[in-house]
Amino acid sequence: MQGEPLFWLTKIEDIAAQLEHIYQKAVEEFEKLSPPVAHLAPNELYINQEYFLRKINDSQVVEVSSQLLQNYDLSLDFEITPQHALSKSIERLLEEWIENYQKGIKTFFLSDNENQHKRMEKIMSDLLVDYNRKNASNYDVKELFVPLSLNLYLSPRER
Repeated sequence: MQGEPLFWLTKIEDIAAQLEHIYQKAVEEFEKLSPPVAHLAPNELYINQEYFLRKINDSQVVEVSSQLLQNYDLSLDFEITPQHALSKSIERLLEEWIENYQKGIKTFFLSDNENQHKRMEKIMSDLLVDYNRKNASNYDVKELFVPLSLNLYLSPRER
């Protein structure tokens, strides 16, 4: 990676334990290999728990967890909740977004696809026409939710 990476991680200890488990399995399999064929050693192919924790501690990390690796002077509480189960009812989703708006709660719609944002805006705009007429209201779709791009970037090796 170029530059100073910033990692957003949850349950760092679980990640480290899983890496160690995979590394140890690789070591066991490597020891079973026949010597005439040249094989790369596990430490040339995998990272272990110690290496991971050392590299993470040397990097910028945002820990998203209740079990933190370190103690921090600053913590952020986003006070967010996941969307309720709406039984695939887009009308109920619209009502929930209106209720959130009335309570002063911002609703964020995350997608890694710009077309999905446009599709949701179109669907909600169409539904709002009927809702506003029935309820003598004047809501605008842009008041009800904020579309956010959720792009996950992988290094070329991970693609």
